[in-house]
Amino acid sequence: MNNCNQITTIVATSLLCLSLASHSFAESTNEAKNGAPLNFEITNCSDLQNISQADGYYLLTNDIDCTGTNFSPLEFSSQTNSNEPFTGIFDGNNFSITNLELSTNSSKIALFSTSYAADFKNLTLENVTAIANPSYENSKAAALVANSHATSFSNILVRNADIKANEMGAISAYSDVDNATTLDNLHVRNSRFTLVAIPSSGYYSDSKVGGLFGYLGGLSTLTKSSAQINVSCESNAKVNYLGGLVGETYKITQSFSEINFNLDNCKKVLFTGGIAGSAMEIRQVFAIGGISAMNYQIQNAGGLMGLLSDSAHVYDAYSSIDITFANGGRVGAAIGKTKYGKLTNVLAKNVNGYSDNEHCLVGETYSPSLQGDILCWHTSPLQHYRQNSFHSLDFFNTWAINEGLNLPTLKGFEGMLQLK
Repeated sequence: MNNCNQITTIVATSLLCLSLASHSFAESTNEAKNGAPLNFEITNCSDLQNISQADGYYLLTNDIDCTGTNFSPLEFSSQTNSNEPFTGIFDGNNFSITNLELSTNSSKIALFSTSYAADFKNLTLENVTAIANPSYENSKAAALVANSHATSFSNILVRNADIKANEMGAISAYSDVDNATTLDNLHVRNSRFTLVAIPSSGYYSDSKVGGLFGYLGGLSTLTKSSAQINVSCESNAKVNYLGGLVGETYKITQSFSEINFNLDNCKKVLFTGGIAGSAMEIRQVFAIGGISAMNYQIQNAGGLMGLLSDSAHVYDAYSSIDITFANGGRVGAAIGKTKYGKLTNVLAKNVNGYSDNEHCLVGETYSPSLQGDILCWHTSPLQHYRQNSFHSLDFFNTWAINEGLNLPTLKGFEGMLQLK
């Protein structure tokens, strides 16, 4: 399924609102923006590579092209710490950094190696290559930050990225956040992720991969974000949590993904889904595209999530993911596996042939809670093309329907996909 052109159109008009602004590399301590001192302005790739103040405020003044530069990930040190995280502000000022080829012998690779309580915003990264060397622990790769802690990200687009590692995300491979962290308006487009195997003598830990974040911990909410990604595997690669937006996280709202997961060469994929490998809550989300795994390696796969934990909840969501799989895996139109998770107002395309909603929606289940309007369709009867067939969907605020022509879709995405 290919909805790339539709996605580009919808994002331009609904989610991706990165307005243009303007404003080499010189200290400007007398200037300020939003109350924070403006330490440095960046005008070229050399300025970018020379960032050295971990707590500085950095502002792009124009588009930057790093063609021909073997760029080393930005790392910081002090007299007491040789691995200091970036703790400042990086404001792209609605400009772009293009043709960034990240080069290092480290198992951790991104524009910034590590951040803590930092703020990244208003930035486009285009044509980024980030390939981490496999190591005895999981290698991490991202376009922006490899490891981030209590860090805010907003108004960021990553486009045409090639990322290769055990743990990956276009924004950050690993992000541990807190309640004050902003995660808003983040997007990845036309990007390729390749899962690699670690050496046979290496230790394989809890690997997570997602279009935006591999792991997104803490209680913050990812919102108004999207991903369009392709994921493939080198021989014997393994991943525990794989998702269109996030591998494993707490909460996602008002977001969508278009995925193409070709996992035939993987040795093991524990939990995979169009939105997340696992999450505690997803609300007003949808996923389209396909997952393919024909060598018995998928253990739990769903159009929305691979794993829905006992107290987790899916609200107002739909999936039109095609899942091609070998017998033996737990595969559901919405969820791969759950015991007592809740689904409210969920529409999903049938992938396993079951006719009842419970077994059609969830690959393995004990006693899930199905609430509101639940529909698992293969060829949808015409009565489901009418608003009066649904009694719990909020057609005023959340859902829309092209009466008599197709199934309901989420407001704001009506033209993305006509579900039939």
